[in-house]
Amino acid sequence: MTTSKTNPTLFALLAALLLTYHLAADAPPNPAFKFINSSLGKPLPIKSLPKNIPARPDKLSLYADFNSVKNGLITLYLINKTETKININAQDTDPYVKQQYRHAPKTWRRAQTHFHSWCGNSYFPVTSPPATYFKFYAFMPKKGKKATVRYHLYGQKYPLTSNAGPGTIQPLQVRFARYDRFALSHRPLDFVLKVIQGKLKIPDDLKKIRHAAQFANDRSIAVWNLTRFPTDKVYPVLKKLLKDKDKTIRSIAASTLQHMKDQQRKKNKIS
Repeated sequence: MTTSKTNPTLFALLAALLLTYHLAADAPPNPAFKFINSSLGKPLPIKSLPKNIPARPDKLSLYADFNSVKNGLITLYLINKTETKININAQDTDPYVKQQYRHAPKTWRRAQTHFHSWCGNSYFPVTSPPATYFKFYAFMPKKGKKATVRYHLYGQKYPLTSNAGPGTIQPLQVRFARYDRFALSHRPLDFVLKVIQGKLKIPDDLKKIRHAAQFANDRSIAVWNLTRFPTDKVYPVLKKLLKDKDKTIRSIAASTLQHMKDQQRKKNKIS
């Protein structure tokens, strides 16, 4: 994706972000949706890492200290024991870390929603130098439902998950996370297709919650998220969207299709 002034995909995404910001600002507040920015802060030398915090020597590690829970927060450690620097995708230096809970014996679900920034300057990676770590804080609600929880870094080239332990989840955020826009970045293809087809049914009571404008009902963003899936699954969808009645959707579908073809050509050339 280019950053030229005429790029229709970039324009649509920025417009959606700005619209979200203004609509969310007008919505009534809800105490269940306290904003938590898990800013990484500055990297610390590995020699100062507490000896009881485990870390792998060959890649990034994420550790949750369940003995540190206080005032609705838990301490996390993002550790780089490797010999190379690693870039971490982030929004306002928050590495998209979200609380998850064990929904079933082998199934984990996100228990925390995400508030997108309306400012393009918010989206820049954070560099983790070799032999360093970050000590930062994440969401652990004071009140709610008891559950086994863990923490996951979304939106990364190599997704990272922490150890699990006893914790608390906020039921309203759990429900909201099933329908928010952030879900478009990681939920299965059938969910993205529901949004594109206008078939996603959002419960009426959730629509009244603050930041409801950030629901996953934005077809433009859903179309672009088709890039996450195999070409044989989404090429037919994108070709059909080239004839959509919405001009913006037609334009974004064309840009998305071209982007995927370009990426495929690069991949074939390398191999």
